[in-house]
Amino acid sequence: MTIDNTFSMHFDPSRVLPLAGRARGLNDALNKLPMLPALADQLEQELVELSIHATAAIAGNPMRLDEVRELLALDYAQADVPAGPTVARARREITNLGLAYAPLPKRRVESGVFGVSEGFMRKVHAVMVQGTVSGGMGEYAKEVQNRVLDLITRTNAQDLYDLEQAVRAGLFHYHLFRLRPFNEGNGRVARFFESSILAVGGFRFACMMLPMYYRRHTDEYLRFFPLDDSPADNADLTSFLVFMLEGLLESLEVLRERLTAPLRRLALTERFRLLLEAREINRRSHDLLVLLLDRETVPDAEWKTGLGAESTGLHKGGSPLPFQLKDLFLKTPYKLLYDKVSEHTARRDLNRLLELGLLAKDGTSYTFQDRCLG
Repeated sequence: MTIDNTFSMHFDPSRVLPLAGRARGLNDALNKLPMLPALADQLEQELVELSIHATAAIAGNPMRLDEVRELLALDYAQADVPAGPTVARARREITNLGLAYAPLPKRRVESGVFGVSEGFMRKVHAVMVQGTVSGGMGEYAKEVQNRVLDLITRTNAQDLYDLEQAVRAGLFHYHLFRLRPFNEGNGRVARFFESSILAVGGFRFACMMLPMYYRRHTDEYLRFFPLDDSPADNADLTSFLVFMLEGLLESLEVLRERLTAPLRRLALTERFRLLLEAREINRRSHDLLVLLLDRETVPDAEWKTGLGAESTGLHKGGSPLPFQLKDLFLKTPYKLLYDKVSEHTARRDLNRLLELGLLAKDGTSYTFQDRCLG
């Protein structure tokens, strides 16, 4: 079969490959972290829900994240309830995506290559649009059939098999979306196959996170896929690949925060105990540190919404929340510790924590140093 040269694979390796290498290194490190199977399953379920909500929202689906979660918790028959045409279509789009994405976590391996097939692509499209279009499920126009086959052949060529799979995923995503072989659902299919290539390539959790990044940057994302032209034979894909890989790295950083937070908390709690045991700090200072640690811990709900399409950005740990000396006497829960303590004593406690590197001071504000372990 002749390969269609209109599918440019040209990019600047000096800009793209270092980002891909950083993503692979961080991902491999995260894959080695100990994690209970039940927690891994819970995280995957959360990310599938967030990914489905984001990829549907990019395509114009108006459903909120809580509505998407509620709908995905139902079986397919329960979800298909009578409703107005707009609501019914939105609900069917979500349930269809749920069917398509359900096997995605099972495709993950430590390191492999996802072979794209025309039959599977047709099947995925048919699942995604069933009940929302009158025809054309899994079908594309005859004039693009050869180009679709050429794209699949090019994507499965040995040089792309040997390429870092994050780059290969981005290339296929870009060209399939630009080709628009189907009457509807091209973006959703392209993002799904990008996730599939990443999943089999070993990106266990991050494979489902890029749609959320694209959702937060919808305008920039869609500028790569104009409706009025097609890419030149030698189009430079560096800009899109850099955009995509920066999103992958951002997603991996969020995962690192989520996966290492319990370990960091255990280590900090143990350090506080040892300092108290050695009389390096008093009981009141110890309890203050525990309160500050609790305040810096990202609640589960914040993690979920912080990755979702309704958020303006990712929570990546952020800056520690500041407090002032007066807060110890005026604000709950600090005043429970310092209600009957003099200002001199409270200031002495804070100065001791500054000496130990557990607090930092900027003007009159103090911040807990949750990275004091390194």
